[in-house]
Amino acid sequence: MRTIYKYSLMPPTTTLIVSPDAEVLTVRVTAGQPVLYLLLDPEDGGERMTRTFTSVPTGGEAPVGITHEDYCGTFEIERLIFHVFETTRTDET
Repeated sequence: MRTIYKYSLMPPTTTLIVSPDAEVLTVRVTAGQPVLYLLLDPEDGGERMTRTFTSVPTGGEAPVGITHEDYCGTFEIERLIFHVFETTRTDET
């Protein structure tokens, strides 16, 4: 059974070890903390991989090699707006 999990984001970079099949659903602020919501199968005992998520403030320099397909969502905290990208692929190149 697939389940929605939330993971705290720690800007500028957050690293998670999850299934490569985990799907990014959205990014939100919950109780003042930016979080990433993933859909995954917790009973999947298969392969795990390190996935990296980078939070870039509006006006900040975007990581090299990212595209719109790497975009996960946007959050606002303390009047600052951040855009979250999965940089797993660009970290490995």
